[in-house]
Order: sequence, then C-alpha cells, then structure tokens
Amino acid sequence: MTIRQKLIIGSAALLTSTICIGAVLVIDSRGMETGIERMTVNSELVRIAFRLRILTEEYLDSGHERPFVQWKNQYDLLKQTLARAELIQPEEQEIIQSLAEDSKKIGLLFSKLASPSLDSPAVKDKLQGMLTRRLSSLVDDSSQLNRATQQTLAGEQRVLHIMTGSGVGLLVLMVFSYIYFMTTSVLRPLARVLRGVQLLSAGDFNHRIHFEHSDEFGTLADTFNRMTERLRESYDSLKNEIAERARAEQDLIRSNVDLEQFAYVASHDLQEPLRNVAGSLQLLEKKYKDKLDADAHRYIQYAVEGAVRMNALIQDLLTFSRVGTRGKPPQPTDCAQILDQALKNLKTRISQAAATITHGPLPTIFSDDTQLLQVFQNLIANAIKFRSDKPPKVHVSAIKDDHGWIFSVEDNGIGIESRHLDRIFEIFQRLHKQTEYDGTGIGLAITKKIVERHRGRIWVESEVGVGTTFHFKIPVIRSLTHDGVSDIVESSGNSAG
Repeated sequence: MTIRQKLIIGSAALLTSTICIGAVLVIDSRGMETGIERMTVNSELVRIAFRLRILTEEYLDSGHERPFVQWKNQYDLLKQTLARAELIQPEEQEIIQSLAEDSKKIGLLFSKLASPSLDSPAVKDKLQGMLTRRLSSLVDDSSQLNRATQQTLAGEQRVLHIMTGSGVGLLVLMVFSYIYFMTTSVLRPLARVLRGVQLLSAGDFNHRIHFEHSDEFGTLADTFNRMTERLRESYDSLKNEIAERARAEQDLIRSNVDLEQFAYVASHDLQEPLRNVAGSLQLLEKKYKDKLDADAHRYIQYAVEGAVRMNALIQDLLTFSRVGTRGKPPQPTDCAQILDQALKNLKTRISQAAATITHGPLPTIFSDDTQLLQVFQNLIANAIKFRSDKPPKVHVSAIKDDHGWIFSVEDNGIGIESRHLDRIFEIFQRLHKQTEYDGTGIGLAITKKIVERHRGRIWVESEVGVGTTFHFKIPVIRSLTHDGVSDIVESSGNSAG
C-alpha cells in the first residue's frame, strides 16, 4: 500500500471518528436538554399540586372570592402543564394518565364544593375529604413523576459521561495512531533519505538506503541507490580519466623535454654541418674558380642555397618549438615601442621596398614582449614580401572590445585567394613557389602559436589585387603558462605614433 493510500485511509478514519463522536455528543446534549425540560415541567406539577391544596383549604375556610379565582388559575395551569408533560414524556404515560384523571376529578369535586346549591354539611364534608385525597394523590403522583424523571436523567448523564469519555479516548487513540503512522511511515524514512543525501553530497558513494516496504519511499530508495551507483561509476571513471590525463601530462612534459633536447641538437649538431658544407662549397668554388665550367658553378650555387635554406628552416623550426617552452612571463608592454623596434629590425627591407608603415594609437597590454615583437615583425615582413607593383603601404591599428584588444595589420599587397585563407596558418604551407618568394612557410604558423599562447586568436581578410588585413586578438591577461593564460585582468593604455 502506498503512503498516499495510507494517508487517505488514516485521514478518513480520523475524520469519521471525529464526526461520529461529535454527532453522539450532540444527540446526548439534546437528550440532556430534554431531561432538564422534563424536570422543569415535573417540578412545576409538584408546585401546582401543593398550591392547589393550600388554596382549597383557604377557600373552604374563608369562602372568599380571591382564593377561588387563584384556584381556578392554578387549575388551568395544571391542565396546560399536564399537556406539556404528555408531549415530552411519552415513556411516563401511566403516571401522566393518573395525574390527568386526578386533575379531572379534582376539578369536578371543587366545582361541587363551590356550588351555591350545596347546603348539606355531611355532603360537603364528604366532598371535602374526597377532594383532599385527590389532591394528596396529585401531589404523590407528581412527586413520583419527578423522581422517575430524575432517575432517567441520571442514567442519561451516566451514558453521556461514558460515551464522552469513550469518544475522547478513541479520538486520542486515533490521533496517537496517526502520529505513530506519520513517524514510522514518513518522518523516519524521510530522515534516512535525508541522511543518505547528506552522505552522498559529502562524497560517500558507497552508502545505500534499504527499505523493506514497497511504498513511495521504497521506490525513492531504489532510485537513490541506482543514482548513487551511477555516480560512483562516474566518479571512478573520472578518477581513472584524471589519472590518465596526469600520465598524459607527464608524457607531455617528457615530450617537451625531448623537444628541448631536439632543439638543442638542431641548433648545434645540425646547423654546424650545414655551415661547414656551405663554407666548403664556397671555398671550393673560390679555389677552383677558373677550372670549373658554368654548370659546376651553377651546381655549387644550388648546393649553397639549399644549405642556407636548410639552416633557415632549422632556425624557424627551433623558434616554432620554443614558443610554448621558452616564453617569458607577461609584463606591461607598450605596443607602440614594440612596433618601433620591429620597424628598426626591418629597416633594410622597408628601405629596399620603399614601403610606408603607419600606425594609429596602440595600447599598453600584459604580454610576452619578445613574442609580440615577433608577431608584428612577421606580419609586416609578409606585407612587404607579398607586395604588388605599387609601393607597399602598411597600417597597424588597435581597437578595444569587452574582452581584450584587436590588432589589425593592413596592406595593399597582392592579396590571398579565398580558398587559401584556411590553410595559410598551417606549418610548411606555401602558396607560391620558392623561386617567386623566399621563406620557409613557418612564419604565420609561429605567429598563430604565439597569439594562441596569449589565449587569443588570429584571422585574415583579403581580396586579390587589393590587399590583405591580418587581425589578431589579445585578451587582457596577467600571467601565462607554457600552454597559455592562467589569469585574466584588465589592462589598458594608449600610445600614439
């Protein structure tokens, strides 16, 4: 049986008992009111009977008109009271009939005694004796009726007391039974469920709730146990995943160490042989310049250029690998000063290309200033490299949004076809032949990696024959890890150039 059904049955039983007890009390109360009315009527009959006897003696002694009128009034009142008694006391009809008979005879006897035609003393004495006996009988019957009514009323009072006590006792029993039911079927199971929820919130995924009954709490306990089991499985799975991730992080750390070692090897052990090869070929060409034909000179030139490109490629790979491992902690960086330094580094290229470089107000931000310098330098160098027939013009600007600064590097170069926009930031991706434009194809990949280390992003807009604009966003930051940002703050400030 469900708790809902138990509550309905218990509430219905309690309500029914209360209604029944109330109905019994109302009925008994009305019975008591009727009994009190009977006692009042009976007392009135006794009083009238005594009053009639006194008035009879007074009238017979004096013969005055006043006691005669009073007697008549009391007699009429007697008949009315007897009529009331007959209506409210049907179980005492025998006594009431006797009283009615006495009343009639008393009326007849008093009429004869009061008759002016009565002149015989003997008859008068006889009638007076008969009237006195009838009045005494009336008094006795009235007293008997009063005693019978008192006994009946006392019995009804005892019954009322018994039923009232029984009803109150039954009601108390029902209330305590209802409280016991609520305690055992609702409050205690609810406390166990609450305790289970508290233990679960504290991290005890092994706690289970067991109920023997199959009501709503039993269903709730089964659901709780299944949920706890799933949470425990999820928790164990999460622990395993965290452990796996920790192992993966350790592997990544070891991989970074290996990468550092590789960078060291690439910087020293690989570049040195390439420099030796290039130097030896150049010495060979110089020493045997007159003995080599044109093809030999061309082959030596190819070999030297290849060695130089290989050395540049190794340098760029080394730079790419060190973006996340050799970066500096962020510090307030004046972007205008960083841009000026980049332009100084590119002074020769700018002069050779007759390029015009301008910029708007630039902010002071938290960043790795060395890497930010490399971003500006790479983007401006690309703008100069991929120029059209017109003198290159490059403009650098910055605007602030709700989350950081958006920098733009705009040029009037050859532009990029839309189908290539998604791949230009990939490593070793070249859109032109080596003979057309020099480079290793890693510069934009390095730029993207630097921006992402600052938890930013970079994108490009371009139109062939019109120019290209590179946008990169740097959030306001305070600290960097090897993998990126560890805290975010507000930083601002402008420099104009």
